[in-house]
Amino acid sequence: MKLTKSQLKEMIREELLKEQSDGTFKSMDPWLKGDVQKAIQMMWHKWKSDPSIEKKHINPAKKDLIKYFSKFIQGLR
Repeated sequence: MKLTKSQLKEMIREELLKEQSDGTFKSMDPWLKGDVQKAIQMMWHKWKSDPSIEKKHINPAKKDLIKYFSKFIQGLR
């Protein structure tokens, strides 16, 4: 089976996350994590598929989304 470049990147990213995790994140509710991930993906794809969105805005928007969630997670207590 030949992997695409994006599949290979995703596999590497997942492996790196596994190595960095001490298992605590893994023990959190997997169903809720999956629901949150799906909701973010749906929001992203809905926004990205809007005909008014220009291709040049996609990467900056992705960076903004990462920054937003990073700040949100850092603010958790």
